[in-house]
Amino acid sequence: MDAFSYELKNNVLNAVPEPMVSIRTSAYNHAGYIRECIEGILNQKTDFKFEYIIGEDFSTDGTREIVFEYAEKYPTIVKVIHKPNGGHGDAVTCGLQHATGKYFKVVDSDDWVSHDYVSKMVDSMIENQSDVVCCDMEYVDDDENRTYSSGGDFSVVHVDEHPEIITINNSACNKLIKRKCFEHIEFPKGIWYEDLGSIPMILSEAKIVSKVSEPLYFYYQRSGSISHTENSKIFDIYCSLEKVRQYLSEQGKPASMLKAWMSMYV
Repeated sequence: MDAFSYELKNNVLNAVPEPMVSIRTSAYNHAGYIRECIEGILNQKTDFKFEYIIGEDFSTDGTREIVFEYAEKYPTIVKVIHKPNGGHGDAVTCGLQHATGKYFKVVDSDDWVSHDYVSKMVDSMIENQSDVVCCDMEYVDDDENRTYSSGGDFSVVHVDEHPEIITINNSACNKLIKRKCFEHIEFPKGIWYEDLGSIPMILSEAKIVSKVSEPLYFYYQRSGSISHTENSKIFDIYCSLEKVRQYLSEQGKPASMLKAWMSMYV
C-alpha cells in the first residue's frame, strides 16, 4: 500500500468522536526508540478518549514501518500524517492542525510517559479548571542514569496574580495544554529552542496553571542531542527570547510579566 492510500484509509478509520486529548509525536529516524514511546501512549490506563497523531517524516531507518504497524493495529486511535521533516516547531504546528481533542500534548519519539499520564493530567485540568497542567520529569541518559527535574514549585496558580509563572520550565513535553491556547501562537520553525519561543507565550494566555507533582514524563538525553552538541545554533536562544518579549509587549501584557521574562536573558 502506498503512502497516500494508507493515509487516506487511516484518516477514514480514525473518525473518533470528540477525543479529550490529542497526543502528537514526530517520527523521524528513531527506530531504536519509538516502540517504547508508542507503547507508553497506547497503554494509558484512562477512561478519557484520546487520539494519537504521529507525524511520519519520511524516515529511512525502519521507523516508518513501525508506525504503520501500530496504525494498522489501533486504527481508531492512531492517525498518521506524512510530511517532510521540518524540525520540532514545524511538527508541533502540523500536529495542531490535525488535532481534534480539547487538550493537546507533545511526546518526543525517543521519550516516554507514565501509564497514568493522561488520567492524572486531565484530572488536574478538570479539577482546577486549568488551561495548562505541568508535571515533573526524569531525565534518562545512555547509561540509564536518572535525574529528577521539577516542573515548578506550585500546585495551582492564577496567572494574573503570579505573572512570573511564565518563566517556569519551558519544555512543551511536561505540559498538557488546552488547544484554544494555541489560537494565535505558533512554534518557531527552523531554529533551536522552539519551546522557549512559544511556551511562555502560551502560559501568558492561560488563566490558571496547575501541577501534578510527580515525574510522569521521561526525557531521554542522548549524547547527540542539542543540549550536548556544540553548534552555532545555540545562539538561536536569543531569537526565541526576543520573540517572546515582542509578543508580551504587543499583546499589552502587564509590566510585571514582562519584567519576569526579562530575567530570563540573564
